[in-house]
Amino acid sequence: MTKRNLCAAAFVAALPLPSASFAEVTTSGSLTFASEYIDRSQTFSDGQPALQFYGEVESNGFYGGVFVSNVDFGDEDKLETDLYLGYRNSVGNLSYDIGYGRYYFDDSGDCCGEVLLYLSHPLGERFEVSGALEYDPQAETLASELTLDFGVTDSLNVSGTYGHNEAGANNYWNVGVNYTLSEAWSLDVRYYDTTTDDEIFAVSAAYAFSLSR
Repeated sequence: MTKRNLCAAAFVAALPLPSASFAEVTTSGSLTFASEYIDRSQTFSDGQPALQFYGEVESNGFYGGVFVSNVDFGDEDKLETDLYLGYRNSVGNLSYDIGYGRYYFDDSGDCCGEVLLYLSHPLGERFEVSGALEYDPQAETLASELTLDFGVTDSLNVSGTYGHNEAGANNYWNVGVNYTLSEAWSLDVRYYDTTTDDEIFAVSAAYAFSLSR
């Protein structure tokens, strides 16, 4: 289970989040209105729209946060809540993010957890390559993906991701564009597909905001 919303999933990565700081502590958050909740190119909302909240507190690279979204798996679970913490920094042009996420649902409860590693590096002025490894110690399954991002302009980004999910025994990919409308608003239009499920076309709008003054 990858939550690109947490560390950048996938839907708000190109949007610079405004933040408020006090004593080297920063807080940030966003609301995302999505035509469908997509995770590793599979639907988590059964083709229905999703409203998602993300909030994070960071100090000197250490961070903790929460992600909440409605879900629909055809059972009693209707709400997902993810808690995560970690540390992010950079060495030269290489940025890294090491963390742990725990995933909960309103009816079935504690689902699972993953150890998370994200790396990114610029390729010239406009290109950036990033990779993700997400390991579930309980199930002993690994999800890995590679993303290439191209900044067409300061506001428009084109990106594509290709990954493999051991838990689902499939490969997955997506390609789309992200457009920054303002300091707070961004729009993402994306095509998703996998080797085991039907293709999905999804649109999302994200509003980023400061959680404190």
